[in-house]
Amino acid sequence: MTAIVESIRNTMIENFGGYSWMDSQTAAKARDKARMIGKSSHHPNYPITFTLYYSLWSLLLATKIGYPDYITNTTDIDLYYAKYELGNHYFESIMNYRLFLIKKAAEKLDKPSDPNK
Repeated sequence: MTAIVESIRNTMIENFGGYSWMDSQTAAKARDKARMIGKSSHHPNYPITFTLYYSLWSLLLATKIGYPDYITNTTDIDLYYAKYELGNHYFESIMNYRLFLIKKAAEKLDKPSDPNK
């Protein structure tokens, strides 16, 4: 899978120079960003203040193909959805699910994020 991702990344980098609507400065920055896919260090051509930006950018563009390991762990999935209550009617189930998601989001506040999820 890594070879596929590398091939896509390299093709993107090559193509950034061939767009008539993209000037050379923008194309250079686009190539730099494409090179950062899957990397967590700051970009060497920018000041250290951009470290956080590029770290976040690389998390957004992390190379993830297929299913994460936690998807196949039914115990974790059961635990995750343990507090979700299926309603007697469709509308009730949807409202319960929305409330469930809000509570899950609130639980994540003040906790470090897991880049693998």
